[in-house]
Amino acid sequence: PPDYCTAIRSRAPQPGDKVISLHFQYAYYTSTIISFDRENMTYYIEWDDGDPSGRHPKYNQVGLNVEPDEDDIGVGSTVFFPQGSYRGTEGNNTGGVRFHEGIVQSCQRRDGIMFYSGHHSRGADDGKWVTYKDYNYYFTDMTTAQLRIAPNVMDALFQMDN
Repeated sequence: PPDYCTAIRSRAPQPGDKVISLHFQYAYYTSTIISFDRENMTYYIEWDDGDPSGRHPKYNQVGLNVEPDEDDIGVGSTVFFPQGSYRGTEGNNTGGVRFHEGIVQSCQRRDGIMFYSGHHSRGADDGKWVTYKDYNYYFTDMTTAQLRIAPNVMDALFQMDN
């Protein structure tokens, strides 16, 4: 395994990194980091689909768009998981896959592969959009290839010091 500093650095997104970021109503989409505002602990991003809105997510609303290690995910972990897609809007965006924040409730190894299941961490009462096609409160049998994790406050603070 990598040393502590390397592991922390690898979870904290840096300018140029491809990430999954919060947009609105607790839906997450693919984007690229432009910069990090250390004072406000927010990123400035560009959406991969070209949408000009919602470009300043907080440090904990952004996760590297890379497959995490199995050791990074367990019961109780917060993850970003894919569920649903969207079409482009002329003059605004090109469409893509929609991600959501969830909590892992179970981990099961089958045939040498770890599968994770859980549920959305937010609902309609929190302002989350839940009426999109393919919405399901639960996610099941996701692998690390499908999940993403957000840096925690320690990861962000490490980035501030370097």
